[in-house]
Amino acid sequence: MATQPDIKDSVEIEETNLEASETPSILPENVKKKIIYIGGAVAVLVLIVFGVFFYKSLQAEKQEEASLALSRVQPLYESGDYLKALDGGVVPSSGKQARGLKAIATEYKGTEPGKLAALYAGNALVQQNNYPEAATYFAIAEGADAELTRMGALAGQAAVKDKAGQYKEAAQLYTQAAELAERTGNKEFYQLSAALLYEKANDKNEALKLYREIVASNEFSEFAGDAKAGILRLGESLE
Repeated sequence: MATQPDIKDSVEIEETNLEASETPSILPENVKKKIIYIGGAVAVLVLIVFGVFFYKSLQAEKQEEASLALSRVQPLYESGDYLKALDGGVVPSSGKQARGLKAIATEYKGTEPGKLAALYAGNALVQQNNYPEAATYFAIAEGADAELTRMGALAGQAAVKDKAGQYKEAAQLYTQAAELAERTGNKEFYQLSAALLYEKANDKNEALKLYREIVASNEFSEFAGDAKAGILRLGESLE
């Protein structure tokens, strides 16, 4: 006669099999470390993506604010009311209060309109013979992406150096401005400015080089006459 299987033994065997097939409640240490590392990396990536998005959004907002502020004060600058343009004031044409160029350049110096405001501020300060303060704003404008703004900033810095009697340094800055002006215009003007300063610095070779470049570029330009006069003044022939 066949023996009936013991029900209790069967149940115990089944429970043992189930326990053996379950995932361990305690993971190996190297697996736990890997999971933590992956989770941390994902979290960092999410934060980076969010940070970049937030930064770009913030920069776009600042760019817009700076552009609006600059457009409001520009009429004061263009009319030659430099004191109001620098510190802010009421614009006669609109009757509205405008922020000053100095405040715009300082608050929004990380934006292109802010750097352009710095260039305007530097130019306005030069008009008031405040060269030391002008240099501060030209330095901000020099970091612009726009070549015209950078070119103006270099020329502004050159004017500051010229006023301080640092003729060679000023000439070098005008030469840098001339290089940018290759594409934007006014190259010969900056070359002539540099040549005159090299002449004042008693650097005859550099002055002659620039005078001859101006004449060779366009013998009949408005700057060629001054360049020819410079060559003769330095005791050289026009040939």
